[in-house]
Amino acid sequence: MIRRLSLLAVLMLLAWPLPAAADRPANILPRRDVAVLYRVTDRPGERVHEALARYAAAQRLLRVETPSRGAGFVLVDPARRSARMILPGGGEFIDLPFAQDRRAALLLDPATPFIRRGALRIAGRDCTIWDVHAGRDSAQFCLTQDGILLRAQGIAGESTGRSLEAIRVDTAQQPVALFQLPAHARALNVQDALRAFLPGLR
Repeated sequence: MIRRLSLLAVLMLLAWPLPAAADRPANILPRRDVAVLYRVTDRPGERVHEALARYAAAQRLLRVETPSRGAGFVLVDPARRSARMILPGGGEFIDLPFAQDRRAALLLDPATPFIRRGALRIAGRDCTIWDVHAGRDSAQFCLTQDGILLRAQGIAGESTGRSLEAIRVDTAQQPVALFQLPAHARALNVQDALRAFLPGLR
């Protein structure tokens, strides 16, 4: 799941404001609560899976779930520079390297240029296509007027071939409890975390 987060870190653009400009999307932040079910491809030729991203607009918090894989979920709080993966069952969590995940989003440098490429209609909603370039990495995003990410695709660099596309969008209010760490959840140290992913490790 840690590797999958590197791709889904593009969703962190939903939780990090950028200055408005004529050559940028009208809204980077969603202007309302939203839950988006995505079809995700991690690598060319790999099996496609689904990921559910929930965003709380007032708190600017992100939750990413992978229901098709029966895994836990990830909570992201950019204001606190916190990213945590909660393991199945909710009793344990792992602190993730937040700075590394931010770089994967490509959009967090205010100097990063956007190039408008056209428009699409995805999951019943209109969105504008933007190319974004940062160093050796390039990606293409499709954002609605109110800041909802409907598609992301790596086109150069380490993200090449990785993609996600919305298949369902729900703008209902998201319960605040979904963005909180489960009660009594304990942090795993490095050794415990390795055992969680490699059960045969002693």
